[in-house]
Amino acid sequence: MGYFAESEKEVDFVVGEAKRFIPVEVKFISSLDWTEKKFSGIKLFLRRFPEAREVLLITRSVEAELKVGQSIVRAIPLWRFLLSSASYLGTLQS
Repeated sequence: MGYFAESEKEVDFVVGEAKRFIPVEVKFISSLDWTEKKFSGIKLFLRRFPEAREVLLITRSVEAELKVGQSIVRAIPLWRFLLSSASYLGTLQS
């Protein structure tokens, strides 16, 4: 586990290993507008690591899924993530 930081932008957590990883961003949001500046860190991460196929966006109450390039961004309310985090991070096991 670690994090990503570059050019004053960051991603809260990166879980997994060098070839199998998932960036995790935590935002206290009730609506999702991918064009907002608050997502600049995760957008930079996806440009630097285009092999990232999945992004977890832990939110206050948003539950959504959107395709960004080759990646799927899964927005999940915190309460749901806490109840079943293994199912969201399961792709890293095995």
